Amino acid sequence: MNRLLAMLLAVVAVGGVTAAALGVEYRQARAQVAAAQQALLQAQDEGQALRQQLDEAMAQAQALAEEQARAIWEQQEQERLQKEAEEAARQAATPRGPASIDLGYWMDKYSDVVGYIYNPGTAISYPIVYGDTDFYLHHDLDGREDINGSIILASENHSDFSDGNSILYGHNMKAGNMFASLQYYKSHDFYLNHPCMYLYTPGQTYRVDLFAGFPTPADGEVYFTGLEQEKIDRFKAQSTFTSTVNPTGNILTLSTCSYEHENWRYVVLGELVPIS
Repeated sequence: MNRLLAMLLAVVAVGGVTAAALGVEYRQARAQVAAAQQALLQAQDEGQALRQQLDEAMAQAQALAEEQARAIWEQQEQERLQKEAEEAARQAATPRGPASIDLGYWMDKYSDVVGYIYNPGTAISYPIVYGDTDFYLHHDLDGREDINGSIILASENHSDFSDGNSILYGHNMKAGNMFASLQYYKSHDFYLNHPCMYLYTPGQTYRVDLFAGFPTPADGEVYFTGLEQEKIDRFKAQSTFTSTVNPTGNILTLSTCSYEHENWRYVVLGELVPIS
């Protein structure tokens, strides 16, 4: 300020400016400087307020994003738990064969055993052999002659039940054992109480969802190891019971003697549904 005053006095001395005019200009300059300083302070205050507003907005946006992320996670977790509950309920409602059947025991004891067939509530609960069909029709697992024979997988089939149609043979015994109870599927009421069987194999356990049963000649077309859809539909149409099962996978056919005509059989067909 002293320097400014000295400069003004020098101008006065040179140009003859009056002291009064000089004082006016000096005050105006000071006012302009003060105004500039005030504007700078106001700008700084406004900048700080704007920065604070921006920080608050960012904090609110972050809080909202976290809340939305938490809501999405909770929704996904709820859906996951719901799916797990539904799957557990479905598994609980799925019929399963008894865990007490030890296929390994039978296979270790008898080299020709390849599976086990079980029908809840009936006499059908037998190991399945694969080998000489004619021999096992009249012999038990130990090779002893027995009018009951054994339950046999057709020699035309693969032993792992991988064919489109795997065929089991068993006698219709008057005592009710072996495959005698198959004839009861001629009644729809019996089917309603026994809609499935279970097949145990070394690599897989299956639920056998039954879909047709009917009398047929011993050389009928049901005894092929592959069945076209047209035949399956026809078998369902002529079935002695009505089923809502529409098979899309491999089929198991169980065959036993029937006496509608000479050398006829009664067969029951089911779809193999893996369950474990």
